[in-house]
Amino acid sequence: MGRTGHPAVALGTAAILVAAVGSTVALTRTEGPVEKAATTLGAVKNAKLVSPSGVVRAARAGQRVPFDYVVRTAASGNAELITRGRVVYVGGNGRPAAVAVVNGARQQLRTGTAVIDAQHGPGMQVEIAGDTLAVPDHSAVEATRSVAVTVGSLRGPSSITNSSARSLTVPALSQVLLSGDALPTNPAPLHLSDRGTNAVVAEAVVVPDLVRADLQLQDLAAGIDNSGPSTANIVVAAWSHHVVSLPAGTARSEQVLPIAIADSTSGSSAQLRYNRALAWRGQGGSWGVVVAKLGGSETGVANALDKYSGGQATTQVGNVSVQSLVAPNAPQGGGGSRPHGHHTTTPPTHPVTTPPTGPGHPSPKPTKSPVDNVVGTVGTVVKKVVGLLPTASPKPTSTGLLGGLLGH
Repeated sequence: MGRTGHPAVALGTAAILVAAVGSTVALTRTEGPVEKAATTLGAVKNAKLVSPSGVVRAARAGQRVPFDYVVRTAASGNAELITRGRVVYVGGNGRPAAVAVVNGARQQLRTGTAVIDAQHGPGMQVEIAGDTLAVPDHSAVEATRSVAVTVGSLRGPSSITNSSARSLTVPALSQVLLSGDALPTNPAPLHLSDRGTNAVVAEAVVVPDLVRADLQLQDLAAGIDNSGPSTANIVVAAWSHHVVSLPAGTARSEQVLPIAIADSTSGSSAQLRYNRALAWRGQGGSWGVVVAKLGGSETGVANALDKYSGGQATTQVGNVSVQSLVAPNAPQGGGGSRPHGHHTTTPPTHPVTTPPTGPGHPSPKPTKSPVDNVVGTVGTVVKKVVGLLPTASPKPTSTGLLGGLLGH
């Protein structure tokens, strides 16, 4: 009598455990290997889906992309390929693009531009003109295939293996240009893409903090370049370290901002930070990238410039109030100290309207775009500054983050 009911309880418990284990196994098996994961279309615009046999039909949001199918966008089109949280943004830079979905872990960039965002999904491999681009978990990479191939690591590293099995690592905030079978020796600093007012700005979705910093520093650079020589004279004369004499015709911002960046960052000597900032700009690095590589912020740079006037809130750099660039709650640049001392080097005193381009003379990149109006993380600070600058571009309306970016 005392044992009555115990076997039933034991059997019931065992059944529950078996069911639970079965559910766990079922869930694990359902997830399966990434290679077999389905890829679906997110937002699309002017895009087609092409079968291996050449059948073409319009691409639709939410549609599954079978393996070996190609997603092809028009020059004015774009598409999102979503695989377990990973998003590949195809096209959107004013040129046609085509990406083949080989399987859930492998795609092929046939032409145009693709931004691979694996920050919240599995990494993948991308075949590009005989080379293999490996994008690991938590990384984001932009790749363009035209006459040559350009690969830039927006977040985290990536690597490229060519047909000869030679590999090259592309560190975060770096890029490489590939032509033929040769791999470059050293990656260059990342150059954020130029965007038209109607283009998709996938970079702004994938790395909004980097784009925000670049836009604000572009605005600051434009203010310096459109002002008289007094700002540059004050900054250069007050800096206590060696200032490199730049060629005549170089934009004043190319002299002033590296000093402010060096003042607002830490981790080595101020002179070394200045030299690196100047060198990275000479290699084509965007302002936001230069600051990020030194661990600084756009707010820190603006604060460093403000210190040259004694920290007055009315400080003007050209048409831009320096204080208007400083977000109220933004993190400050580390390690900066108030500029002091004097320097005998005289900066350029001639007016500059359009800085020269080419090696050693990068123009501020990217050019004006609607990112500050579309991406919420860019914030109201950039909007305010853009309104002050005579070089600002008109900003289109949008219906939300991805809606505005993707033309919906």
